[in-house]
Amino acid sequence: MAILPDIRYEINTNEAAQEARVTAPSLTYKLNFENKHICGRTDGQDAVEQAVVKIMSEERFSNIIYSGNYGREIEGLIGGDMEYAEAVMQRRVEEALMNDDRIKGIEDVEIEQIDGDSFYCTFWVQYFSFVSTRHKVFAFSKNT
Repeated sequence: MAILPDIRYEINTNEAAQEARVTAPSLTYKLNFENKHICGRTDGQDAVEQAVVKIMSEERFSNIIYSGNYGREIEGLIGGDMEYAEAVMQRRVEEALMNDDRIKGIEDVEIEQIDGDSFYCTFWVQYFSFVSTRHKVFAFSKNT
């Protein structure tokens, strides 16, 4: 999740019009998730990891300050059929994270059921073409 918007320029050449995607800088505010404070600035790998946490913490369409491309779509899976959740989770994680141009791929999405309504979703995020980190997302029942 980049704080800055995805900027697109249209470049016209003699042969055809082409769209070039400009990568926004990853310098952003560093968030302390425990204290819920901004504590300086961050860039590079830390900024991407923070973006993954923020994107996977926000349910899509739940906050009007974010576009419809920002956030996850997991609430509809909570308390439902675990086989269905496993079938669609890879696509939903990819849809949430691949909107950030720094993220190059999502791999090994796994779901681990904790009890009837709760599960962990773990996955690898590849960014900057060579770095991968494992992330774990906890989703819980709407009833709790």
